[in-house]
Amino acid sequence: MVWPSSGLALAALILGKERYWPSIFIGALAGNVMQGSPIGLSMVIAFGNSLEALSCFWILSHIKRFKPALQHPHDFLLLSATGALGSVVSATIGVSALVLSGVVTKSVAWHNFLNWWQGDVLGILLVTPLILIWCQVPHDWIKRKRITKATICFGLAFLAGQVVFLGWFQGFLGITARGYWIFLFVAWAAVRFGRHGVLLVLIMTAIQTLLGMVLAAGGAINNQAPVGLLNFWLYMLVLTIVGILIALVIDKVKSTESLLLQKNTLFSKVSQRVPGVIYQFKLYPDGRSCFPFASEAMQDMLGTSQQQAQEDATTAFSTIHYEDYDYVIDSIQESARTLLLWQCEFRVVLPEHGV
Repeated sequence: MVWPSSGLALAALILGKERYWPSIFIGALAGNVMQGSPIGLSMVIAFGNSLEALSCFWILSHIKRFKPALQHPHDFLLLSATGALGSVVSATIGVSALVLSGVVTKSVAWHNFLNWWQGDVLGILLVTPLILIWCQVPHDWIKRKRITKATICFGLAFLAGQVVFLGWFQGFLGITARGYWIFLFVAWAAVRFGRHGVLLVLIMTAIQTLLGMVLAAGGAINNQAPVGLLNFWLYMLVLTIVGILIALVIDKVKSTESLLLQKNTLFSKVSQRVPGVIYQFKLYPDGRSCFPFASEAMQDMLGTSQQQAQEDATTAFSTIHYEDYDYVIDSIQESARTLLLWQCEFRVVLPEHGV
């Protein structure tokens, strides 16, 4: 129900381009021969595996919006859709070869096709993002505080997986150990450690789940792991899609916030060096007004701090010379009514500088 080689093959082509396809064919051929398949059948299956990876790579390379770094939700969704489509190629060629060679009967061909397709899809969804994202190691994890938080997060996620899938502490936790526990740790990893953290939890969970199912099938343990391969596939499929999308959305929000902060900092520095006041004026229908943004020069020119101006413009208007006050207010009202550029010359009275 999960075939990591399909994800590895696609990641190799995305990172190294078409020159790696012979390696994919040779690896698939060697793998099938080592399993005892005839050389002819192995070559056909290896051809299907190679064609699957090439088909997915060709589709993604012709989609301009797709970026291999997988920094946006649409990148992962495009990868998922392409993987689901490309996996049909390998499953069709492979199962057809098995039927024609007499290894599989026609009555179970559809079942084998579905299992083949499911394994390749999940392999692409799990392994391809793991390689594409982890080829850029998060160096900020080596910081002392970061290491401590990572150890706690992934340690508890590992412990939860052992409890749920491998039967640890069954006498104490019993029936309360359920698969949905892992969603909490996936969300935690997404918020605190982004794409890299989510993929670590997903891979760890997949290994623990499969190991738990193998041991449970042999009667070695009694756990709460998903029963049956189909349940495992659906569980990991939902966990993977939800986890990676949450991480990508959170990473995008953090990236946008960081970019806005950088731009605001740069604008503030520039505004400090510009003669005069840079401001934004807001006039409400009930007559109230304020300055949502005002540079630091507001204090020198109008005797009003930035915080006071953001709350209420009255303190700034109070410094206008009484002979010019009505003229200024009328000009503001006229600009608001006509939506034309406001221009006005007036005098201000400051306690320390006079008029």
